[in-house]
Amino acid sequence: MPLAMFFGNAIFKKIKGASFFQTVFFLPCVICGVAVGLTWTFIYNGNYGLLNGFLKAIGLGGLQQMWLANKETAMLCIIIVIMWQYVGYHMVIQLAAMRNIDSSFYEAAEIDGATGWQQFKYITFPLIKPILKIDAVLIITGSLKYYDLVAVMTSGGLKPCNRGYVYIYVLSVI
Repeated sequence: MPLAMFFGNAIFKKIKGASFFQTVFFLPCVICGVAVGLTWTFIYNGNYGLLNGFLKAIGLGGLQQMWLANKETAMLCIIIVIMWQYVGYHMVIQLAAMRNIDSSFYEAAEIDGATGWQQFKYITFPLIKPILKIDAVLIITGSLKYYDLVAVMTSGGLKPCNRGYVYIYVLSVI
């Protein structure tokens, strides 16, 4: 939610290309969970994945590993994918709440000399707090539907590795 709020606030402040960024951030949430899982499995693949290729290209080849087979990194990898997929959805919800705020509040704050952070802290955040509560409920209830992503990325929760099988608890994503 904080990342979605950061992006939503940046777009709300009318940055150049705001509608483009809004589309780019929202696009992953309309992609099928299985397609997202397969794409990110390719990125995280330990043998030919893009992440390990990138690490090798920038001289950090010692950090290469089997990302989804290692129990220390698998859950973090899945959390990153889920955040990537749904941050745009929650950004749009929060952006809609920000656009609902009367602009006279911001005009008065500018006249009083309030900085951008002060405007966010004393105007934006308090006025979108009810929507943030609803968004938090949506995040909690939405976390129950990640089974397909975890199943695709970890081959059903079991992933072979050098030390046998590492069991990844599907419910721990919640």
